[in-house]
Amino acid sequence: MEIDLEKIKPVLRRIEGYLDKMELNYGEIEVDEIPAIVLSFTFDDKEDDEKRTNEMEKTGIRNQFLVIITTDGEWIAIKSLVGSVKDLPSKHLCEIYQDCLQANYALEEVTFSADKEGDIFVEADMLSDTRFEDFREEFSSIVLGMRVFIDIIKKYGVGNVDTSQHKDSKEFHHITLKDVIYR
Repeated sequence: MEIDLEKIKPVLRRIEGYLDKMELNYGEIEVDEIPAIVLSFTFDDKEDDEKRTNEMEKTGIRNQFLVIITTDGEWIAIKSLVGSVKDLPSKHLCEIYQDCLQANYALEEVTFSADKEGDIFVEADMLSDTRFEDFREEFSSIVLGMRVFIDIIKKYGVGNVDTSQHKDSKEFHHITLKDVIYR
């Protein structure tokens, strides 16, 4: 499929305007030579503050995710890797997938998906002429999906998540924070 960069650029500028309105920091990257937008989200564990602080000091890891926004000029796709199959306990993989599917059903805007390797994403798609209010709603579903996934994997003994550094898949999550130019 041929990508028309002249159709993509105005859509990306509109998305940047929406993100500015939401007061979010973002960067510009290329995904397979196509311009895209990237954001980084870090969540601290909501439970015991003292334990969280000590754990972060020891490991330096928090729940960290990259969000990649792409467009073909007609559609906007927002995607974030939330769980790499190699980091999830294999004995609980079916239960994790089932919990994600049940969250899809229970939460109207949250959509979990998996790639052919089994890595789990949260994603949203919308038409490129989407109004700000609708964009904000769809974008918020990505953040909610991240939080829901953190709660899901905690049930199976998985601690903190950091999918921002994974480079082992051909999907969008091969981008790392070091690849990003932030505004």
